[in-house]
Amino acid sequence: MKNCLESNLSEIKEVILADSGKRSYDFSLNDLIKISYLILKECPSSNQIAEPFKRKAKEMKVENNKNVDKEDIGDINFIPGSGIIAKYLNSRILFGSGGFLQKNGVEIDSVIKNKALKFEKSGLKVFFLGIENYLKCFFVIEGAAQEAVLTA
Repeated sequence: MKNCLESNLSEIKEVILADSGKRSYDFSLNDLIKISYLILKECPSSNQIAEPFKRKAKEMKVENNKNVDKEDIGDINFIPGSGIIAKYLNSRILFGSGGFLQKNGVEIDSVIKNKALKFEKSGLKVFFLGIENYLKCFFVIEGAAQEAVLTA
């Protein structure tokens, strides 16, 4: 049984990988978690959203992941209420809502949209991650970060 302090914590309930068959690069689940966490922790008001990624990164021991270095992340542009655009090496990274990614050229097929919608209808928060113009995954968040919005 969780105590009062633990019950307020957010966690990543699921990560749904999107394999469009069109890859800009091949990224492991560890890579995607680490990239997301490194970007989120640099955005001043996204601490509540970054926390479940921090815990998941620790749980998965992604600090041992040598594929992704924090020095490889840069040009982080926080768009309040929408999402984040950043660079990983020479690739454009997009993190935020499905609508934000689509407005920025990432195609999200109907199968993925429907999966995300089911989670949202059950009261969970969904954040999408795209690299270049390709959707890589979406994260399903439960807990305090559910109420969080990427705001300034």
